[in-house]
Amino acid sequence: MTTGLLQSDKQGLNYWPGFIDAIASILIIFLLISFLDTVLSRRNIELIVIEKNQRVFMEHFKGFFEQEIKDSTIIVRPRLDHLQITFGGEILFGEGEDVLEDLGQVVLAKCAEVFLTVPVTGITQIQVEGHTDTTAFDQGGYPRNNWELSTARAISVVQFFIDENLDPTIFSANGYESNIPAEHQGLGRNPDLDRRIEIKIYFSAEDGTTTP
Repeated sequence: MTTGLLQSDKQGLNYWPGFIDAIASILIIFLLISFLDTVLSRRNIELIVIEKNQRVFMEHFKGFFEQEIKDSTIIVRPRLDHLQITFGGEILFGEGEDVLEDLGQVVLAKCAEVFLTVPVTGITQIQVEGHTDTTAFDQGGYPRNNWELSTARAISVVQFFIDENLDPTIFSANGYESNIPAEHQGLGRNPDLDRRIEIKIYFSAEDGTTTP
């Protein structure tokens, strides 16, 4: 009788719920993999377009500043999510000054022309950063210290670009005093580059052209 009962119990088992659950789990996993593949593929395409926009801008910029780049007074470096342009030493400002020198205005006017004529779209943000060395100073007026000097210089650069008819909504200005020396940016130990202006250009994945 015991054997008969076991056989009866086995015959009464229903495997369909477990089978359906397994199928549902496989379907969910498949859909998740498909979704992730789509998202990652889209992201890879965006990164490719951004890299292309950076490359086109960098080559265009180098055409305007070939000699300065050769002399290392201007350095252009692609970063993971932006393009960084470094103006070192006193190319833009005199010692302790936040007003652009004549040479600085000429240099920035050429830089503005690059922005206005570069054959790519997709520039979403331009951050201008002021940096100083560790030398303290007090000239009895504004700027009174390196914090004010680094910030005032960044603002002067932004204002110049706006006066050159660049879109003011994509600019920001920041001062960092001496807290980020050149060596921390991979530029080596260089006091002239501690005193610098950095322009960081961020691109979107728009893939189009503008008319020079």
